[in-house]
Amino acid sequence: MTVEDKIDDKELKDINPQRDDYEDEIIQIIKSDEPAYKKKEELDDYHENDIAAVLEKLDVKERRKLYSIMGLERVSEVFAYLDDPEEFIEELDSELAADILENMEADDAVDILDELEDEKSEELIQLMDKEAKKDIDLIQSYDDDEIGSKMTTNYVTLTLNLTIK
Repeated sequence: MTVEDKIDDKELKDINPQRDDYEDEIIQIIKSDEPAYKKKEELDDYHENDIAAVLEKLDVKERRKLYSIMGLERVSEVFAYLDDPEEFIEELDSELAADILENMEADDAVDILDELEDEKSEELIQLMDKEAKKDIDLIQSYDDDEIGSKMTTNYVTLTLNLTIK
């Protein structure tokens, strides 16, 4: 390794410091005796991907505790980063699982639903609100090899009179 490589590595670490111990920190927060609001404040400092990496290291009871601390919207964001979210969805009661999926981006929710047993998937879809069902049905109406199966139902509308200042 040249001096230039060492300098580049050091500069890179200074710009983007790695936190190798983030998993231990998150686990300590979850297992601490602090009040839930304090844990939530501390967990807000971590990216959803960091929290997702910790889920498999927790038992079911600890995960449920974590879900209740973080709130539905944040849990939905964390689930979007899981490699195998269906295993975590299956350990939840159906109402909570449906609420989590309902709060996810429709294309992410469809990816999870497609990995579940058909019966479980249908049960969860039936528990969702009309808007979420509509978005999921739209994406699922396309075959896997069609571009529509990869789309999102989110969009932004811009008017012609908008300006940048």
